Amino acid sequence: MKKHLIILLLCTVSCIEVRAAAHELDSLLISQVLKGLRIPLAKTKEEFIRTKPMPNDPGKTIVSIPVLVSEEDGGSSYTMDAYFLVVESGTGKILQQYYEEGYWESDAIRMEDTGIDTAPYRLNPQTRAFGITTQFVGSSSPNPYSQTTISLFVPQGNTLVKVVDKLVLEQYNGEWDMHCAGVFENKMTKIEVSSSKTNGYADLLINSKITNTESFKKGEECEAKVVKNKLNKSVLKFNKGSYHISPAKNK
Repeated sequence: MKKHLIILLLCTVSCIEVRAAAHELDSLLISQVLKGLRIPLAKTKEEFIRTKPMPNDPGKTIVSIPVLVSEEDGGSSYTMDAYFLVVESGTGKILQQYYEEGYWESDAIRMEDTGIDTAPYRLNPQTRAFGITTQFVGSSSPNPYSQTTISLFVPQGNTLVKVVDKLVLEQYNGEWDMHCAGVFENKMTKIEVSSSKTNGYADLLINSKITNTESFKKGEECEAKVVKNKLNKSVLKFNKGSYHISPAKNK
């Protein structure tokens, strides 16, 4: 028993050390990237900075940096410019870069989190995209709301090109009496890379499931039931440098 406890403690200490070392490396990389951009850390929303190794090329790292440009209501409302970059993992040297003014806004619909999605969005044999996700949460209790969006980027020379702009992956909204009775809608979307191509890039199949539920009092209990399920299917086709959606098909 003591032997197992010692092993467990050693594993726990080791995991903590690994996480600390990874955080230190991330901090160093971020510092190098900000130096290259000539942006002080104090001008960023540091809690939303993200890094992730490029899975098909570990010598490169994807970096997402939000830069605060305006702030109101004691910091509860703000706008941020976005820098998305691919950099050398060891040096922070910028290899590709994308910049957009006012990419993020947070107000009554609060920005909750950001992320980097490295799923295999293989658009053609030479091109693999990566995603930037953003999560938002509403501030109204009687009208709950949340949303997750994704934008896809591809490297081209020394730049990054946005090919999909803020596609909604998840959305939840509703209205209720703060006790039980209410109606809610939940939308979940998946992106599938198709074998068919348009202008040399794979079509993207957008499959969404929309579920409507209703909650109600039954005796002393609060119950919920699904009142409607709907499937939406659409296709994103590449044209003039980015993807454009065709009308949704409902089922």
